[in-house]
Amino acid sequence: MIVKGSIVRHGDSVTFSITDLGTELEVTYRGVLPPMFGEDVGAIAKGRFVDGVFIAEELLAKHDEKYMPKKYSSSDAAVIGSS
Repeated sequence: MIVKGSIVRHGDSVTFSITDLGTELEVTYRGVLPPMFGEDVGAIAKGRFVDGVFIAEELLAKHDEKYMPKKYSSSDAAVIGSS
């Protein structure tokens, strides 16, 4: 999860902290941010450590787990979720 108040933009890059609610890790990322990127959003940063800093090469932000396209009704959810 992206730590609230940790997002700092630097031109074409961003630095933020990510946590598993036990440990925090500072991440630097350069590139287009995912549409759902923001504070208190679940995220996955894929990359490597360089001189003690985690450099993300890929960044994924979690969508709401309740997301359901409008074309489906709530009765369709059980069928969709069971496949």
